[in-house]
Amino acid sequence: MLRFGRVFRRLAFMEERSSRAAWLAVVLGILLPGLGHVYVRQFRKALVVNFIGWVATSLTSLIVRDTATAIAPLNLLLAAPWLPSFYVYMSWDAYYLAARQTSAGARHMESRRSLYLAAVCLLLASIMLDQASSSFRTARFTNVVGEAMAPTILDGEYVLLHASADDGRLPEPGDVVFVQDPEDRDRLFISRCAATEGQIVAIENGVVRVDGILFDEPEGVRPAPEDFGPEVVPDGHFFVLGDNRGSSFDSRRFGPVPRDHLLGEVVQKLIARDARSGTVRLDRFGELIE
Repeated sequence: MLRFGRVFRRLAFMEERSSRAAWLAVVLGILLPGLGHVYVRQFRKALVVNFIGWVATSLTSLIVRDTATAIAPLNLLLAAPWLPSFYVYMSWDAYYLAARQTSAGARHMESRRSLYLAAVCLLLASIMLDQASSSFRTARFTNVVGEAMAPTILDGEYVLLHASADDGRLPEPGDVVFVQDPEDRDRLFISRCAATEGQIVAIENGVVRVDGILFDEPEGVRPAPEDFGPEVVPDGHFFVLGDNRGSSFDSRRFGPVPRDHLLGEVVQKLIARDARSGTVRLDRFGELIE
């Protein structure tokens, strides 16, 4: 009976150890694709998994970015399966390998030094792949707080934006942009570009004019309660206005925005939870922002 008890305790310990190792492999893989496979000494597979993760991420970004104006909201549905499928496969494989090795009592001759070296090599490979694909992976998601862009974008909604390329170009008038506050770069906001360098902006009786011409705005824009300008936009800058002018913090208060404060163009709405009622607004899913 004593021998049976020792065997039972040993099996229970091995099972607990197996479970811990398996879940640790999963967590490491989520932190860096392939790191969980390094943990179980599957070095070649770690590189393969890391490369597949790069392909899945780049493919998702390309589908979202290049088809947004053509088949929205189908672009979001087409992009959705890639990353979740990759992470499910990677996590399951790392969990299975770790559990099988520890339950079988597998021993490995590799030292900790070799494991650390493999992890560093994987990290360097990830950085190189990330740099190589930076021009492709330009899709980002962000949530909106406040009513400055209502009714175009509402409080609590998530939007898709295309990260700005570092090519010195200014946004076009009418574009909805994601920018840094010129007075505090840690503060981010979404607004609409109304004018660019050299143009003259004026607001009178709620009507926006650029170079004396009525600014073409979407339906539902809530006009400004006070007049503004005229003001000339300096070189390398652009002038932004919120669509809800009475509640918008924009260029009327902090001035034109420098080009290097542009983070991207907001192009599409995602599924949103209403910040007040908590309901999901499926009717706004995938709408292009105009």
